[in-house]
Amino acid sequence: MRSLQTLALLLFCLLAGGFAHRAQLRVDAERLGQDRYRSGKVIPDPDMMRAASMGQQVMLGDLMWIRVALNFADQLDHPDEHGKQFLLASIRAVVRLDPSWRTGYFYGGSMMRLLDDIEGSDEIFGLGMEAKPEDPYFPFSLGMNAWLYRDDAEEAARYLRIAAELPKAPPWYRAASAGFLDRKGQRQTALHYLREELEHETEPAAREALKHRYRRIMHDEYSSGLTEAYRAWVQQHGQAPPSLSALGELPPDPLDGEWILAPDGVVRSSVEEASLAEKVVGQERAMLIRGG
Repeated sequence: MRSLQTLALLLFCLLAGGFAHRAQLRVDAERLGQDRYRSGKVIPDPDMMRAASMGQQVMLGDLMWIRVALNFADQLDHPDEHGKQFLLASIRAVVRLDPSWRTGYFYGGSMMRLLDDIEGSDEIFGLGMEAKPEDPYFPFSLGMNAWLYRDDAEEAARYLRIAAELPKAPPWYRAASAGFLDRKGQRQTALHYLREELEHETEPAAREALKHRYRRIMHDEYSSGLTEAYRAWVQQHGQAPPSLSALGELPPDPLDGEWILAPDGVVRSSVEEASLAEKVVGQERAMLIRGG
């Protein structure tokens, strides 16, 4: 009986090795310029893969995770809608094959978020929350998705409270939940969260995406403070300051522009002001097209 089990395991390892080899060859070919995700690639079915694993779910999950990491790197460089669907299905398969493995949820949810698939990110973080209800990271990440990408402070606050009340929650989670009542507290929470994400992320393109989000929130934080200082000056002196430098030493612009007083009375980066003006022009053009 034991020899049959050994034979079955050997057969599975050979098949798994062949699958991994073929997968790597396929990935190499894709990276050399072939059509990556429209060449008949089948979306993996988590339940079927679990049934076909012959009791070796963890091993198959590990092999799938290698493919997930490679596909994620490709998607960062060359986003493709079908490729995102394939990646999300692959992550589903990994966490279905090995539901106790925290890494699949932890990095899987972050991967989908960095690819701007917030629904997919929420799904994986939600699965992590179900599989590991004692882990505060997953509800906190769902809260940050709600605030950072949906501007839904109410939903974010709800998830932050859930995370903060868990016994293993870091102390700063509790402080963040309490301070999330005002906009400044929300920004400080997001900045702290993104700093922690950067500590874990090693993929250069993913790190750059996180840094970009971090810089934009830092800009909003500085902009808010400078605008308050400008309005206080006007109220005290009865006129506008001769220049923004009269407000004191200005912080560096996180967007690599310069601080200006915008026509709406808000102090913001020249880069942000140009971006806003471009959006307005685009919206006006779209209205004219629809009206015509």
